[in-house]
Amino acid sequence: MNTYYLLLLLLSIIFYIQTSWAQTCAPGYVAGPGGCLTGYSSNLKTYKCRNADFTYDYSVITASTAPATCPGGYTVEYEISITNSRIVSIAHCQVNEQSVARSFMVIGNGEGTPSCPVGEQMLADGPLDYVNYPQYRYLIIETCTNGFGKHITTMGILPTESMCGADLYQRSVYDMGLLYSCPAICQNGGTCNNGICTCTLQWTGTDCTTDVNECLTLNGGCNQTCTNTQGGRTCSCGAGYTTSDGGVTCDDVNECLTANGGCSQTCTNIPGGRTCSCLAGYSTSDNGLTCNDVNECLNANGGCPQECENTPGSHTCHCFPGYTSPDNGLTCNDVDECLVNNGGCEYTCNNTAGDYECSCPPGTVLSPDGLHCQLPPPFIQSTTPVFINGGVLTINGTYLGSTYSTISINLGRYHCTNIQIITEHTQLTCKLPSNLIPSTEFFQVQVNQSVSNDYYITIEDLTEPECPENCNGGNGECTKLGCQCKVPWTGPSCKEEVIDTNPNPTNPTQPEITTDYKISIIAIQELDIEDTVTENHNLTAIGWSMTLNDTLNGHWTYNVSLGSNHSTLTATYDYIKEQGGRNYTFSGQQFTLNQYSLKLSMSVHNWPFKSKMNSVRVLIKVESQNTDPCASSSPPPTTQPTPSSISTLVHNALSGMSSRFLSIAQVDDRNIIGRVNQVSIDDYSVVIGTSLPYFNHYGAIDPDFSIFLRVDDGTTSNNDKCGDSKNDNWKIIVGVVIGGVGAAAIVTGSVMLIKKKRNTSIQKKEMNRKLQKLNS
Repeated sequence: MNTYYLLLLLLSIIFYIQTSWAQTCAPGYVAGPGGCLTGYSSNLKTYKCRNADFTYDYSVITASTAPATCPGGYTVEYEISITNSRIVSIAHCQVNEQSVARSFMVIGNGEGTPSCPVGEQMLADGPLDYVNYPQYRYLIIETCTNGFGKHITTMGILPTESMCGADLYQRSVYDMGLLYSCPAICQNGGTCNNGICTCTLQWTGTDCTTDVNECLTLNGGCNQTCTNTQGGRTCSCGAGYTTSDGGVTCDDVNECLTANGGCSQTCTNIPGGRTCSCLAGYSTSDNGLTCNDVNECLNANGGCPQECENTPGSHTCHCFPGYTSPDNGLTCNDVDECLVNNGGCEYTCNNTAGDYECSCPPGTVLSPDGLHCQLPPPFIQSTTPVFINGGVLTINGTYLGSTYSTISINLGRYHCTNIQIITEHTQLTCKLPSNLIPSTEFFQVQVNQSVSNDYYITIEDLTEPECPENCNGGNGECTKLGCQCKVPWTGPSCKEEVIDTNPNPTNPTQPEITTDYKISIIAIQELDIEDTVTENHNLTAIGWSMTLNDTLNGHWTYNVSLGSNHSTLTATYDYIKEQGGRNYTFSGQQFTLNQYSLKLSMSVHNWPFKSKMNSVRVLIKVESQNTDPCASSSPPPTTQPTPSSISTLVHNALSGMSSRFLSIAQVDDRNIIGRVNQVSIDDYSVVIGTSLPYFNHYGAIDPDFSIFLRVDDGTTSNNDKCGDSKNDNWKIIVGVVIGGVGAAAIVTGSVMLIKKKRNTSIQKKEMNRKLQKLNS
């Protein structure tokens, strides 16, 4: 460390030593060495005056800094000065000559005994300093006439009497200043006053370092909360109060003026807060912050004899229709409506509690308005058969009308005209148009405003059943439903041989597997009597859910809900694994599905008909998905209607799909003939609609589908990729699908194999060889 830094350190230490004793003194005093002084001079000087013949000396002590002077005949000798110190040492010195009367007071800075001049001896012992005499103020030095010197220190009053008495020769007075000091430095703004620290109001103790707890006296002047701090206190206000003077005064905040104090209903301001409360008729679980209406009607019906209506904060009583009340519903008295105009009844009025009823004489019933009397509604007991050529229809029953009645008769969408009353109320005839479609229709007779009971009539076909190609010359038997094929044959004319495809749907939410063909249940509709669509549901945008997945037994069921009208559509298909096939009975018809066949059934439940004369139609679309270049050589879809069904055929270059839509159906356990018609057709698809008449609970239809493999008979050139459509043989390899989003299909490995390798002539020959082996 260099000299410069050592010097700085030394100066810092000196400054600390010089200032560490500084203290605050009372007014009129100044800080001096060791305490507080008044009249204090920082300089002290003493000198000796000697006469000219050296026979007499006397001492002078002064605070003046001017050069020492003696009176006439005396000269200054032996001058000593002390600066910036009140520590004074005094000694008496005298010449060792008895004949000389002189004495001299010497002073020092208190650091030991002062030294006398050379040739003189000390007459007094020890120093006089402020430590020993802190209460003294004046230092008096006198020289007596006998040459001896005296000194005295006094307190605040300067003595007038001399220590030498009448022998006083010379007196010098030095005002040392009134000194007092405190036992310690007065801290925190305290002042040292007459040896005692006078502290500020915030402090106490001998050195003013003990904090005064102002809060113990009148709460520190605070209105509410006083918090003692070192050297003071702070005032604060509680929650719900504001202050403009640091908490000395606290003003209540009216919380209710802002957002009603957060109260739901009533806010009441209180000192330092607010309370919330609820009005009568409300309850609260959070001290009124929220108010919940009390439903008085839940307790003894609110005291009401009949109807209690809860209102915000209260309730009202009401009487049921047919009652009056004299006291706002607290009591209810029955009104006898029959007393006024017979209650409006045409015949008899019967008063009941809160109401009345009209009654009619025997043989009549109340009209729909409940006031008038009329004959009972028509009841159909039987009719003559109806055939497709129409003609006269005879209706037997009761209350079928008279010459005074307005009568209308409808068979589904067909109007029966030329109504004749054969026997009043029991027998009618009417004429149906010709060219009727074989189907079961809802039949209705309306007399005036009364509608007959539910009744169905099946329009029958007079022709004998026809089967294509006579079921291939013995491969099947011709029935009303078409060819009933023998094992192992299938198809519309029993020309195709069944092959095991082992279908297995894997998607539980959408029963779909893509193949060359797609069968979709695309819509369900309601048609009015004119076959105009009154309601339509697009089923291609609705997801299905699998409710039964029985792969072992080949049985799968899917449901879709039509949420807007609360009806459901169910689709079920069965894969027939039994070697001898499986027998079915549907709509009164018995038939057998051979092994490896796939049967599809659909049913509609709880359809909300707008009118009993309306019908429900399910639209099914069959289409080819194939985009192979060979598809250009395939014929467009075709349909073949029969009295009992419509068959469709959709092609592509290597295969085809045959579909049969049977007209037999069921409604509410009743066997009927539904209407099947072609809705649309284009180059790749056909849409078939199956219509069912009105039903209460459900209606069911039962179409079936088959996919065939187109096989080259060997006459086609190996270079012909698409083959010759004139010499096709067919083998069924897959059955079908149920519809919905993406429409599901069952796929076989055989079809996939052909799709991947259809351009390889070797593969074609191999497939022909396998099929010929199956036919042998």
